Amino acid sequence: MTDYFEVHGRDGAARAGELRLSDPLATPALVDDSVDDGGGLWAADREVPRGYRELLTVLPHRSFPAGTDETVQDAFAVAYPDVDYPSAAVVTSDTAADHGADVYILSDAPGFVGHAAAFRDEIIAAREALPPDTGLYLSGVATPRNAATLVYAGVDLLDAKRARVRGLQGFYLTREDEQFLADLTELPCSCPACRGKRTVADVDPDADTRIPPCSTARTAPTTTSMRSDRNSRRSADGSATAGSGTTSRRRHGTTSGSRRRSGSSTTSTGMWRSGRR
Repeated sequence: MTDYFEVHGRDGAARAGELRLSDPLATPALVDDSVDDGGGLWAADREVPRGYRELLTVLPHRSFPAGTDETVQDAFAVAYPDVDYPSAAVVTSDTAADHGADVYILSDAPGFVGHAAAFRDEIIAAREALPPDTGLYLSGVATPRNAATLVYAGVDLLDAKRARVRGLQGFYLTREDEQFLADLTELPCSCPACRGKRTVADVDPDADTRIPPCSTARTAPTTTSMRSDRNSRRSADGSATAGSGTTSRRRHGTTSGSRRRSGSSTTSTGMWRSGRR
Protein backbone atom coordinates (compact mmCIF):
# COMPACT_ATOMS: atom_id res chain seq x y z
CA MET A 1 0.00 0.00 0.00
CA THR A 2 0.92 3.66 -0.35
CA ASP A 3 -0.12 6.55 1.83
CA TYR A 4 -3.26 7.07 -0.23
CA PHE A 5 -4.00 3.82 -2.04
CA GLU A 6 -4.54 0.34 -0.62
CA VAL A 7 -5.59 -2.99 -2.10
CA HIS A 8 -8.08 -4.81 0.12
CA GLY A 9 -8.71 -7.92 -1.94
CA ARG A 10 -7.80 -9.70 -5.16
CA ASP A 11 -9.56 -12.02 -7.59
CA GLY A 12 -7.13 -13.05 -10.28
CA ALA A 13 -5.78 -9.82 -11.75
CA ALA A 14 -8.75 -7.78 -10.52
CA ARG A 15 -8.48 -5.90 -7.25
CA ALA A 16 -10.81 -4.24 -4.78
CA GLY A 17 -9.17 -1.32 -3.06
CA GLU A 18 -9.48 2.19 -1.75
CA LEU A 19 -8.23 5.57 -2.86
CA ARG A 20 -7.83 7.39 0.42
CA LEU A 21 -9.02 10.87 -0.34
CA SER A 22 -10.62 12.96 2.41
CA ASP A 23 -13.80 11.19 1.27
CA PRO A 24 -12.44 7.66 0.55
CA LEU A 25 -13.25 6.20 -2.86
CA ALA A 26 -13.73 2.44 -3.16
CA THR A 27 -12.08 1.03 -6.28
CA PRO A 28 -12.54 0.03 -9.04
CA ALA A 29 -14.23 3.33 -9.76
CA LEU A 30 -14.78 6.23 -12.13
CA VAL A 31 -12.71 9.21 -11.01
CA ASP A 32 -13.84 12.03 -13.31
CA ASP A 33 -14.92 14.23 -10.39
CA SER A 34 -11.95 13.34 -8.18
CA VAL A 35 -8.97 14.32 -10.36
CA ASP A 36 -7.00 17.57 -10.59
CA ASP A 37 -4.68 17.65 -13.62
CA GLY A 38 -1.40 19.48 -13.04
CA GLY A 39 -0.95 19.91 -16.81
CA GLY A 40 1.57 18.96 -19.46
CA LEU A 41 5.21 20.04 -19.70
CA TRP A 42 5.48 20.14 -23.48
CA ALA A 43 4.81 23.86 -23.87
CA ALA A 44 6.42 25.19 -20.68
CA ASP A 45 7.64 24.23 -17.24
CA ARG A 46 5.08 24.13 -14.46
CA GLU A 47 5.18 24.59 -10.75
CA VAL A 48 4.53 21.60 -8.53
CA PRO A 49 0.77 21.69 -7.80
CA ARG A 50 -0.35 22.65 -4.35
CA GLY A 51 -2.42 19.47 -4.07
CA TYR A 52 -5.44 18.63 -1.95
CA ARG A 53 -6.51 15.69 0.16
CA GLU A 54 -9.91 15.85 -1.53
CA LEU A 55 -8.52 15.13 -5.02
CA LEU A 56 -6.09 12.88 -6.85
CA THR A 57 -3.54 15.30 -8.34
CA VAL A 58 -1.93 14.36 -11.66
CA LEU A 59 1.62 15.69 -11.42
CA PRO A 60 2.97 17.80 -14.35
CA HIS A 61 3.89 15.34 -17.07
CA ARG A 62 4.69 14.55 -20.68
CA SER A 63 2.31 12.05 -22.27
CA PHE A 64 3.47 9.76 -25.05
CA PRO A 65 1.05 7.98 -27.41
CA ALA A 66 1.39 4.30 -28.24
CA GLY A 67 4.26 3.58 -30.61
CA THR A 68 6.52 6.43 -29.47
CA ASP A 69 10.16 5.44 -29.86
CA GLU A 70 11.82 4.56 -26.56
CA THR A 71 14.71 6.94 -27.20
CA VAL A 72 12.23 9.81 -27.49
CA GLN A 73 10.54 8.77 -24.25
CA ASP A 74 13.90 8.59 -22.49
CA ALA A 75 14.96 11.98 -23.82
CA PHE A 76 11.82 13.69 -22.48
CA ALA A 77 11.41 11.69 -19.29
CA VAL A 78 10.02 13.59 -16.29
CA ALA A 79 11.47 13.53 -12.77
CA TYR A 80 8.39 13.44 -10.54
CA PRO A 81 8.61 15.22 -7.18
CA ASP A 82 7.82 13.71 -3.80
CA VAL A 83 4.56 15.17 -2.52
CA ASP A 84 2.46 14.63 0.59
CA TYR A 85 -0.98 14.45 -1.05
CA PRO A 86 -2.74 11.86 -3.27
CA SER A 87 -0.79 11.92 -6.54
CA ALA A 88 -0.67 10.25 -9.94
CA ALA A 89 2.28 9.97 -12.34
CA VAL A 90 1.89 9.58 -16.11
CA VAL A 91 3.93 6.76 -17.69
CA THR A 92 3.71 4.35 -20.59
CA SER A 93 3.95 0.58 -20.48
CA ASP A 94 7.58 1.01 -21.66
CA THR A 95 8.59 3.62 -19.07
CA ALA A 96 6.59 2.32 -16.12
CA ALA A 97 8.64 2.48 -12.92
CA ASP A 98 8.36 3.44 -9.28
CA HIS A 99 8.10 7.24 -9.06
CA GLY A 100 6.72 7.33 -5.54
CA ALA A 101 3.17 8.09 -6.69
CA ASP A 102 -0.03 6.49 -5.42
CA VAL A 103 -1.52 5.96 -8.88
CA TYR A 104 -0.01 5.50 -12.35
CA ILE A 105 -1.70 6.57 -15.59
CA LEU A 106 -0.79 4.76 -18.83
CA SER A 107 -0.81 7.45 -21.51
CA ASP A 108 -0.45 4.88 -24.31
CA ALA A 109 -3.60 3.00 -23.30
CA PRO A 110 -5.80 4.36 -26.15
CA GLY A 111 -3.38 2.74 -28.59
CA PHE A 112 -3.75 -0.82 -27.31
CA VAL A 113 -7.19 -1.06 -25.68
CA GLY A 114 -9.36 -2.96 -28.14
CA HIS A 115 -6.43 -5.05 -29.42
CA ALA A 116 -6.56 -8.20 -27.31
CA ALA A 117 -2.98 -9.47 -27.54
CA ALA A 118 -1.42 -6.00 -27.27
CA PHE A 119 -3.70 -5.13 -24.34
CA ARG A 120 -2.64 -8.27 -22.47
CA ASP A 121 1.07 -7.69 -23.10
CA GLU A 122 1.07 -4.00 -22.17
CA ILE A 123 -0.95 -4.45 -18.99
CA ILE A 124 1.33 -7.28 -17.86
CA ALA A 125 4.44 -5.23 -18.65
CA ALA A 126 3.12 -2.24 -16.71
CA ARG A 127 2.05 -4.35 -13.73
CA GLU A 128 5.45 -6.05 -13.51
CA ALA A 129 7.27 -2.69 -13.55
CA LEU A 130 5.01 -0.78 -11.13
CA PRO A 131 4.83 -1.27 -7.36
CA PRO A 132 2.19 -3.96 -6.70
CA ASP A 133 0.00 -1.94 -4.35
CA THR A 134 -0.30 1.22 -6.42
CA GLY A 135 -3.37 2.12 -8.44
CA LEU A 136 -3.55 1.70 -12.21
CA TYR A 137 -5.55 4.34 -14.09
CA LEU A 138 -6.49 4.09 -17.78
CA SER A 139 -7.88 7.39 -19.03
CA GLY A 140 -9.93 7.95 -22.17
CA VAL A 141 -10.61 4.30 -22.99
CA ALA A 142 -13.59 3.08 -20.94
CA THR A 143 -17.04 2.48 -22.42
CA PRO A 144 -20.01 0.56 -21.01
CA ARG A 145 -18.99 -2.33 -23.24
CA ASN A 146 -15.35 -2.73 -22.10
CA ALA A 147 -15.32 -1.38 -18.52
CA ALA A 148 -15.83 -4.81 -16.91
CA THR A 149 -13.00 -6.30 -18.99
CA LEU A 150 -10.64 -3.49 -17.99
CA VAL A 151 -11.41 -4.05 -14.30
CA TYR A 152 -11.03 -7.82 -14.70
CA ALA A 153 -7.55 -7.19 -16.16
CA GLY A 154 -6.49 -5.24 -13.07
CA VAL A 155 -7.34 -1.63 -13.88
CA ASP A 156 -8.38 0.25 -10.73
CA LEU A 157 -9.48 3.64 -12.02
CA LEU A 158 -11.37 4.69 -15.15
CA ASP A 159 -13.10 7.79 -16.46
CA ALA A 160 -16.00 8.57 -18.79
CA LYS A 161 -14.05 10.72 -21.26
CA ARG A 162 -14.28 8.35 -24.22
CA ALA A 163 -17.96 7.67 -23.56
CA ARG A 164 -18.67 11.42 -23.52
CA VAL A 165 -16.77 11.95 -26.77
CA ARG A 166 -18.70 9.16 -28.49
CA GLY A 167 -21.94 10.60 -27.15
CA LEU A 168 -21.11 14.02 -28.60
CA GLN A 169 -20.43 12.30 -31.91
CA GLY A 170 -24.02 11.05 -31.95
CA PHE A 171 -23.58 7.53 -30.57
CA TYR A 172 -25.67 5.86 -27.88
CA LEU A 173 -23.55 3.40 -25.88
CA THR A 174 -24.74 0.25 -24.12
CA ARG A 175 -23.01 -2.80 -22.64
CA GLU A 176 -23.65 -4.69 -25.88
CA ASP A 177 -22.84 -2.17 -28.59
CA GLU A 178 -23.13 1.43 -29.73
CA GLN A 179 -25.78 2.80 -32.08
CA PHE A 180 -26.52 6.09 -33.79
CA LEU A 181 -28.81 8.04 -31.49
CA ALA A 182 -30.70 9.40 -34.50
CA ASP A 183 -31.65 5.84 -35.50
CA LEU A 184 -33.36 5.07 -32.18
CA THR A 185 -37.00 5.69 -31.40
CA GLU A 186 -36.66 4.65 -27.75
CA LEU A 187 -33.71 4.39 -25.37
CA PRO A 188 -33.08 0.67 -24.68
CA CYS A 189 -31.20 1.21 -21.41
CA SER A 190 -32.76 1.55 -17.95
CA CYS A 191 -29.67 2.75 -16.08
CA PRO A 192 -30.00 5.78 -13.74
CA ALA A 193 -28.73 8.13 -16.47
CA CYS A 194 -31.40 7.00 -18.95
CA ARG A 195 -34.26 6.24 -16.56
CA GLY A 196 -37.11 8.66 -17.17
CA LYS A 197 -35.72 9.56 -20.61
CA ARG A 198 -37.38 6.88 -22.63
CA THR A 199 -37.46 8.50 -26.05
CA VAL A 200 -34.84 10.13 -28.22
CA ALA A 201 -36.74 13.42 -28.01
CA ASP A 202 -36.17 13.43 -24.23
CA VAL A 203 -32.40 13.67 -24.72
CA ASP A 204 -32.36 15.41 -28.10
CA PRO A 205 -34.91 18.24 -28.54
CA ASP A 206 -34.08 18.45 -32.26
CA ALA A 207 -34.79 14.77 -32.92
CA ASP A 208 -38.20 15.50 -34.50
CA THR A 209 -36.46 17.47 -37.30
CA ARG A 210 -34.27 14.55 -38.27
CA ILE A 211 -36.50 13.26 -41.08
CA PRO A 212 -35.05 11.32 -44.01
CA PRO A 213 -35.16 13.33 -47.27
CA CYS A 214 -37.53 10.84 -48.91
CA SER A 215 -40.35 11.73 -46.50
CA THR A 216 -40.19 15.44 -47.29
CA ALA A 217 -39.60 15.13 -51.02
CA ARG A 218 -43.31 14.69 -51.76
CA THR A 219 -44.55 17.81 -50.01
CA ALA A 220 -46.29 20.59 -51.94
CA PRO A 221 -43.93 21.95 -54.63
CA THR A 222 -42.51 25.44 -54.30
CA THR A 223 -43.05 28.20 -56.88
CA THR A 224 -39.60 27.50 -58.29
CA SER A 225 -40.28 23.79 -58.63
CA MET A 226 -43.65 24.46 -60.38
CA ARG A 227 -41.92 26.74 -62.86
CA SER A 228 -39.33 24.02 -63.52
CA ASP A 229 -42.14 21.52 -63.97
CA ARG A 230 -43.86 23.77 -66.48
CA ASN A 231 -40.68 24.21 -68.51
CA SER A 232 -40.01 20.50 -68.49
CA ARG A 233 -43.50 19.77 -69.81
CA ARG A 234 -43.04 22.26 -72.61
CA SER A 235 -39.92 20.45 -73.77
CA ALA A 236 -41.61 17.05 -73.62
CA ASP A 237 -45.03 17.82 -75.10
CA GLY A 238 -44.33 20.78 -77.41
CA SER A 239 -44.57 24.49 -76.76
CA ALA A 240 -48.23 24.82 -77.88
CA THR A 241 -51.31 22.61 -78.31
CA ALA A 242 -52.37 21.73 -81.87
CA GLY A 243 -54.64 24.32 -83.56
CA SER A 244 -54.94 26.66 -80.60
CA GLY A 245 -51.42 28.00 -80.07
CA THR A 246 -52.06 28.13 -76.38
CA THR A 247 -49.30 26.97 -74.12
CA SER A 248 -49.87 23.63 -72.45
CA ARG A 249 -49.85 24.13 -68.74
CA ARG A 250 -50.98 20.69 -67.69
CA ARG A 251 -49.23 19.29 -64.69
CA HIS A 252 -49.16 15.54 -64.27
CA GLY A 253 -47.17 15.37 -60.99
CA THR A 254 -43.83 16.55 -59.81
CA THR A 255 -40.88 15.72 -62.05
CA SER A 256 -37.66 14.18 -60.82
CA GLY A 257 -36.00 17.57 -61.19
CA SER A 258 -38.49 19.20 -58.84
CA ARG A 259 -38.14 16.34 -56.44
CA ARG A 260 -34.49 17.16 -56.23
CA ARG A 261 -35.30 20.80 -55.64
CA SER A 262 -37.85 20.11 -52.93
CA GLY A 263 -35.53 17.54 -51.40
CA SER A 264 -32.99 20.33 -50.91
CA SER A 265 -35.31 21.88 -48.35
CA THR A 266 -34.68 19.05 -45.89
CA THR A 267 -32.59 19.75 -42.84
CA SER A 268 -28.82 19.37 -42.93
CA THR A 269 -29.13 16.58 -40.37
CA GLY A 270 -31.45 14.63 -42.63
CA MET A 271 -29.04 15.01 -45.55
CA TRP A 272 -26.18 13.83 -43.34
CA ARG A 273 -28.13 10.73 -42.34
CA SER A 274 -28.92 9.96 -45.94
CA GLY A 275 -25.26 10.27 -46.90
CA ARG A 276 -24.18 8.04 -44.04
CA ARG A 277 -26.50 5.29 -45.06
